Amino acid sequence: MASDNEKDFVLARTETFQAAFNNAYDLWFPWITEAHTDFKYFIKNPWTSADLVKFAKEGREVLNFNIIRRIVKMISGYERKNRLSLRIGPAELGDNPVASQYQAAVMHLMENNGGYQEMSDAFELGALTTGANLLELFFDRQGDIHYGRKAYNTFLLDPGFTRRDLSDCNHIITHDEGMSVEDIKLLIPGKESEIEEAAAGGPGQSLPFSAYLGQGRDPEGTRANYSTFWERNTRQAQFLADKGTGEIIEWQGKKADLQAAVNSAPTKLTSFTDTVDTVKFSAFVNDHEVHSGDDPNGIDDYPYVLQAGFWYPEYDDMGDKLQGIIRPLRDPQREVSKRMSQILTIIDTQTTSGYEAEEDAFVNPKDAYKAGSGKAIILKAGALNKIRRIQAPPIPGGLFQLNNDLQTFVNTISGVNEQLLGNDEIKGQISTYVMKLRTGLSLVTLQDLFDHNRAAKAQIGRKTVKAIQANYSRQRFERIIGEPAHADFRKQDLAKYDIVPQEGLYTETQKQSFFVELRQAKADGMPIPWSWIATYWPTPLAPKLLEAIKEAEQRQNAQQAELMEEKKLLDSMRRAKIDKDISQAEENRANVQEHEGDAALSQIKAIKEIQEIEQNIQQGDKNLEEVDFNRLMRVLEFFQAKQEREKAAASKPALVTR
Repeated sequence: MASDNEKDFVLARTETFQAAFNNAYDLWFPWITEAHTDFKYFIKNPWTSADLVKFAKEGREVLNFNIIRRIVKMISGYERKNRLSLRIGPAELGDNPVASQYQAAVMHLMENNGGYQEMSDAFELGALTTGANLLELFFDRQGDIHYGRKAYNTFLLDPGFTRRDLSDCNHIITHDEGMSVEDIKLLIPGKESEIEEAAAGGPGQSLPFSAYLGQGRDPEGTRANYSTFWERNTRQAQFLADKGTGEIIEWQGKKADLQAAVNSAPTKLTSFTDTVDTVKFSAFVNDHEVHSGDDPNGIDDYPYVLQAGFWYPEYDDMGDKLQGIIRPLRDPQREVSKRMSQILTIIDTQTTSGYEAEEDAFVNPKDAYKAGSGKAIILKAGALNKIRRIQAPPIPGGLFQLNNDLQTFVNTISGVNEQLLGNDEIKGQISTYVMKLRTGLSLVTLQDLFDHNRAAKAQIGRKTVKAIQANYSRQRFERIIGEPAHADFRKQDLAKYDIVPQEGLYTETQKQSFFVELRQAKADGMPIPWSWIATYWPTPLAPKLLEAIKEAEQRQNAQQAELMEEKKLLDSMRRAKIDKDISQAEENRANVQEHEGDAALSQIKAIKEIQEIEQNIQQGDKNLEEVDFNRLMRVLEFFQAKQEREKAAASKPALVTR
């Protein structure tokens, strides 16, 4: 039995919720109405109730020619086709080990628990179509993190918020109609009796254009409206500080244990109390509070990320300050459908062929009605010259040109050019390079949408890391990553200072991502062995493939070793040949010098003999006949040989030595 104080507290909380709901409802109603109209244009129907009444009076068929959906699907398809994965990178080099582990965990959750699919759906149906969706992070019954999407008609934000990260949003209200009472009990365990009592008390209030989740599935009235109220608040927390390093951590244990830790090292440690930003959570069933308490996720923040399109917080009209790309396309889309409907009506209502004939002009009167899809008009005798063919009036050609111009306006206003839409005629007229440039220019006009999508992905990454730290046991974390958890696994400021959510090549697992990165590094020239790359090959045949690659590498290494030995032998032989040639050259040079010395000595002797002969001749030696002419001939032969040697030496190339 609840006490009077508890009842007063519940009543106060309910009044706070009702006041926040009514204020947000009144201010956001214009936007929800416009967003609902945007969604109708995307789904099918561009016609207003007045248009439908007019068509009914004129007997015209209601036709729809949806151009907007193609544009939305083209942009959304581009995002899905070029999807990048959510990576958890290190802020500094020393943070790489723990960042790598969290990257493996986040990639597992995003791929297997709906993260990427929900983000793409929120981008298409929120940022592009209605203007906004919320990405949701929640836990299932087993405590695993999952991702969901809140549509435009299931939430109310604080009307005064201005920042896309919701840091200045004071409260968020979500509302789901027609939920099963049993499902609500699973969301809030331990409150079964309160939930049943609230569910029996009536449906409560609703959001405009809410989709009833239990439509056609609630024959026994076992469904109820479930609302959550998230409110920014503060809490008091105990902190332990290291006086020497300045490191501060929030103490999660008992206060007595904190004091004991300080007393163990009073000169080094100290403690203090401070205020921490957090959120409060309340749950309502049919507008009756069934639970209120602290943040159930332990991340001290909303479990939501805003996926918004064009957001202008400084604009005063709530209906137009938040919108997707459909809002400015509604008028040209409506005119295109109107003109096409008029053209077809003209074609259907005008007489296109047939005959006008007098009575009894045909032998068989029924032949007049066998004029294809045309008409037969039977007149009184004498009104015509028996039979006359009906000439169909021309359809104004300007109607078709006007309709084509209106369709072109739709593409121009949306910022999408023909290249992004895949115009085959233009593709055949320009080069691939020019096509890429023009496609890129088209995306420039939509770049802010992709930037906001990237920022939302980073927010999801940080909140996922914080949710893992607060709720996952070490055993569960190690089971996901497949290795022992790092010592900084639960470091409190890890998500703030030590990791950086970023985008990377989309792969389903970290192993695939690492494999792609290794392949790219190999292509860039890094000396990475193929056996190491094959270790991370994401295929069941990886072990056999790795074995084959290792055998091939061993054979290749053996061949390279043989080639190296042959090269060493050839180098050794080449060096020996060079040394031999140098030695021979030096020996030849010594012989030349020796021969030159002998020649000089012979020259001196020859000169001396010539001088003696000349002296004898000058003295008039009577025994001149007895002069040794043989000796003179030897001298002459010597000089002749000397000249020949000098001539031969001059014609030889110079000896090059090293």
